[in-house]
Amino acid sequence: MLTKTIQLGKWTHLYQIPTSEDILSELSSIPFTDEVNAALGPHKGELIQLLIAPHSTHLEVLHNVIPAKKWLVDNAKPLENTLVPFVGTLSVVERVQIANWFETWVSRNEQLPTKWLGLLPIAHVHTLFIAY
Repeated sequence: MLTKTIQLGKWTHLYQIPTSEDILSELSSIPFTDEVNAALGPHKGELIQLLIAPHSTHLEVLHNVIPAKKWLVDNAKPLENTLVPFVGTLSVVERVQIANWFETWVSRNEQLPTKWLGLLPIAHVHTLFIAY
């Protein structure tokens, strides 16, 4: 009796494919591009201020220019710890690149993403990049 062997090829199990959350949790996995730096670089000072003092009087004047902050204020949500669920049309890769840039130039502390990841500062960075 002859037996034929059929080779089915290689495949990847579904559980081995990284999810969006997996990709977003490793901020340094995708370096930011020159485009991201060009779009966000001019706003470093404002972003540092937004990160360390979101209630600053300087930023109060800007709250109409910062859509995420306006949304939080209009909905009486705390600025420091309310998730902002808007990312526009940004892909996961773009969001990681933007977060990598933010961590490198604004936060400057890999241990502090919980102070900004998903919150007002990164929401505003997304807005700035989309506007660019």
